Amino acid sequence: MQWIKSHLTLVICGLLSVASIVMLVLGVILPETPKDLESDSRIYSSLQGAGRSPVNPQVIEQERTYQIDLSRRLEAFTSQAVTSAPHKPLHPDVFPEVRPGRQNAPFEFKEAFKKKQEALMTLLRAKDKPSPTELEDNRDFVARQKAKEERSSRAQLAAPGAQRSPTGGRGIPRRPIVTPKSEAALGVQKAITPEDRVKNDPDAAFGVRRAREIYCYATVANLDPQPAVTEGSFPSVESMWRAQVSMWIQEDVIGALARLNNRVAEPLPEEARWVGHLPVKRLVYLTIGDYVPPAAEGGRNQGTARIAPGIGSQGRADLPPGKAEDVFTGRGSTETFDLIRFAVGLVVDAQSLLKVINAISEAGSYTPLMVNYRAEQSDPTLTDYIYGSSPVVQVRLEYEVSIRRSEYEQWMPASIKGE
Repeated sequence: MQWIKSHLTLVICGLLSVASIVMLVLGVILPETPKDLESDSRIYSSLQGAGRSPVNPQVIEQERTYQIDLSRRLEAFTSQAVTSAPHKPLHPDVFPEVRPGRQNAPFEFKEAFKKKQEALMTLLRAKDKPSPTELEDNRDFVARQKAKEERSSRAQLAAPGAQRSPTGGRGIPRRPIVTPKSEAALGVQKAITPEDRVKNDPDAAFGVRRAREIYCYATVANLDPQPAVTEGSFPSVESMWRAQVSMWIQEDVIGALARLNNRVAEPLPEEARWVGHLPVKRLVYLTIGDYVPPAAEGGRNQGTARIAPGIGSQGRADLPPGKAEDVFTGRGSTETFDLIRFAVGLVVDAQSLLKVINAISEAGSYTPLMVNYRAEQSDPTLTDYIYGSSPVVQVRLEYEVSIRRSEYEQWMPASIKGE
């Protein structure tokens, strides 16, 4: 102890040297230690200030920005839905009720509805397959033309100085027309090519000529019928309103299919712009249901319509289901949006099925709910529907469409609003 007291300065300097060496070693081995201490110091400081300032302005501002962005996107979506499906009544004097002194307005609406459906067929560039009457008239025309040609040939051979034919001057022998029904009777053994069939069968030639005139097979009969308006003697305001809403949906769907076909046809050569080379080959049916009612207590709603058990290739398919729990949202119509289900039957190019579904979905607030399809064959006799050489499918698509009520509430009859 006496030595320590005598050499205190030396001892202190030695201890400081040892401490310096230890700190130097720790600094080399643990270089992150100062940073960790600094981080802990900041956390400790923030915790000390938490009690005095419980509100975090950065988090609040971030949440406010998110809510503003969400509202902006929702408004953009609803605006897009409205602009893609503009609503305008077919007749100005029937909604929300027939105007006084316009007793003929319902009849005028009826005619306007029919003309609009015909305009949709023109937009789709559609016609039906040749009817039996058309085929019979064409056969008569071909027979008359052949007879005329034979008379002309005989007249030329009978002229002075004309060279006699091997038939002894009786003209050119008439060749029998080979039709699908007469092939077996004539004992035709070899397979007939499409070119030979078109050349020898007037029905096939007429069928091919019809196919090359159109982009799609369809008629007004394949659209939503709305018999209360098209067949009724004096349609009510309620039936006209349902027909009007149906027409808005028909305009969207047919317009989407027409745009898809036109977009595919545009870059093709002129001779290739026909149904055999386009995605939408045939409209089988378009069936539109009524408003889907709101869900009842507990989320269940019985509805009124039933779903069709299949594709519905024979005749018109049943209406889509009308239950709230069967739709995408599971809620049915609300005070803000009206919900309607519909089904469309088509024959389409197999590779273009997804493009067809997407085209209808982009027409507005349309949500696909069900897709059911099967293989479809072209008619080998070329006298029925001609779809081209690519594989095709017949498909049933079920959709729901959501319409913002504020866009057409001014025309909606009071009786419809109260349902």
